[in-house]
Amino acid sequence: MNKIYRIFDANINRALEGLRVVEEITRFILEDKKLSTRIKGFRAQVKAVCQTIPRQELLIKIRDSQKDVGWKVYPKSEARRADILSIFKANIKRATEALRVLEEFSKLVDPGIGRAFKDLRFMVYDLEKEVYLAMVDYLKLEKLNFNLYVIIDPRAIGRKNILPFTKKILSAGVKFIQYRDKQAARPVYLKNAQRIHGLARRFGATFIVNDYVEIARQIDADGVHLGQEDMAPRRARQILGPEKIIGISTHSFKQALRANKSQVDYFACGPIFKTLTKPWRRAVGIDLLRRVVNIAHKPVIAIGGITKENIKLVKRTGVKQVAVINAALDLL
Repeated sequence: MNKIYRIFDANINRALEGLRVVEEITRFILEDKKLSTRIKGFRAQVKAVCQTIPRQELLIKIRDSQKDVGWKVYPKSEARRADILSIFKANIKRATEALRVLEEFSKLVDPGIGRAFKDLRFMVYDLEKEVYLAMVDYLKLEKLNFNLYVIIDPRAIGRKNILPFTKKILSAGVKFIQYRDKQAARPVYLKNAQRIHGLARRFGATFIVNDYVEIARQIDADGVHLGQEDMAPRRARQILGPEKIIGISTHSFKQALRANKSQVDYFACGPIFKTLTKPWRRAVGIDLLRRVVNIAHKPVIAIGGITKENIKLVKRTGVKQVAVINAALDLL
């Protein structure tokens, strides 16, 4: 029985520790009072059920951390976390796994306690979904908090080797970049996208793939930017999942309204001015941009012919973010 109580002791600690980490994320990262309070209350529920395990005095008495064969085991997956979301995933999983262990072994001392732990486990599943979605929204907004969106297009910038230009842009502090090349063969595009993605990660920047949803998924890019003739945002979301950023280009008020209600995370409006990048596209103008900004509840990116000479005029519409290609170095 002592060994069973060692299992109880270890998993009570594991469940409460995992939930405490999640609570700290909701409290200090998300700053969500409702979620934080809910998790605090749930931890109290877990403690209350744990205290119904018979012979409570054994839980501390039989503890022997020095002889625990699992103490020194520290896999590489535990040594590093990629981001806050990975910390959340690891610790909410730790809590559910610990509750499952408590559920199974408590059946040896009291079947009723096993049922109580099962109820708690299913409550954590609901909690996991709610916190996860809140975290995804928060992290996307963090990535979308930028001023300048630079599009890396080798033909537009007149450079075959785009890596030095990309490194220069990132070194200057740009935090949001997109790779676009309408003429590159798919293998070439994939190779360049992988290289740019590597640079973006090194500089802590967000990297968006233009058009190619499957390539975005393949290289684990931060997201994809779609045109009006590309894959529908709903389908792109099904492929990429909720964590990735999806943007779309709009060229009219009607398209902007549709994008504002769709599953995209941001939408570009333009071209604001006539541009050599897409000379066939009619400029939508400042007035349309102003109308779009006034109705949007998602980030709006002004794009098309924006330069250091006209950017103040663009900003007077209320738009906070602009996308550029040729003018990137001039605006830094």
